[in-house]
Amino acid sequence: IKNQYLYKYSQAMLELNEITEFELELSKLSALVKKEKQSKINLLKNIYLNSDSSLSKYDQDRFNVWNNRDETPKLEKLSLSSLSISQNNSIDKYISSMKNLNMKSPTIAGTLSLIPGLGQTYLGAYQSAAISFVINSLFYMTAKDFERKEQYNAANAAYLVFSITYVGNILNSVNMSNRINQNKRAPLQNELKKDLFQDLNKL
Repeated sequence: IKNQYLYKYSQAMLELNEITEFELELSKLSALVKKEKQSKINLLKNIYLNSDSSLSKYDQDRFNVWNNRDETPKLEKLSLSSLSISQNNSIDKYISSMKNLNMKSPTIAGTLSLIPGLGQTYLGAYQSAAISFVINSLFYMTAKDFERKEQYNAANAAYLVFSITYVGNILNSVNMSNRINQNKRAPLQNELKKDLFQDLNKL
């Protein structure tokens, strides 16, 4: 009963993103549970704490799937003999769905953003594209105007601000493409996680 309580409490701490408390409770459990339960505790550590704890064949296969969820070519090559038929079917369905997602390339978004606003346009964020183009153009033209008037200190300050907004425009496109891709993957990954780790709801 105590072990079940500690396990439920650790799950609650995880839900609240209290990672330190979650890790502490798992450490307590590790010293209390029987050997057959130890792999499940270690699996949680590996998933949420980036640990490298020893796992059973079944738990190692599940962890390998989850660890490669963003890399479908690697996922296809995994040998998962210990998983159930339904779990393997879920993985096949996940791989097929991932391949059909219209993902955005961070590299293309960043490259296009060498022309301010073009990367955001590629991502479909037209308002952000317009704002980025206007802001970068404004600071660049202001700097050139100061330079033309031989106000070099002001020109250098304007160029400095322009360089910051210019680099920020590129980074914004790259980060935005990653967020879009993650939002597309999230529902599929949540479903995969539910199918792989149903038994982790209780000790």
